[in-house]
Amino acid sequence: MPHITQEEAVENYLRAGNTLTRIECLNLFHSIELPRIVFDLKVKGVPIESEIVKGENGKRYSRYFIRLVKVEASGQLQFV
Repeated sequence: MPHITQEEAVENYLRAGNTLTRIECLNLFHSIELPRIVFDLKVKGVPIESEIVKGENGKRYSRYFIRLVKVEASGQLQFV
């Protein structure tokens, strides 16, 4: 089975319609480098967006995602 990089894993996860925070990235992919990974993917043209979320403890953090839209004719989800 070929090795998949953390960058590829994050891209695949986001393209599947999931959102991701730094803590989730650490737990899922054993990486604290999510902002760097997101930057590198954006440079490659991946349309990653982010939003600032306020946690239960009052601290703010970024949640990353790729916006999907439903194409009415096919009914399938596509990236913006």
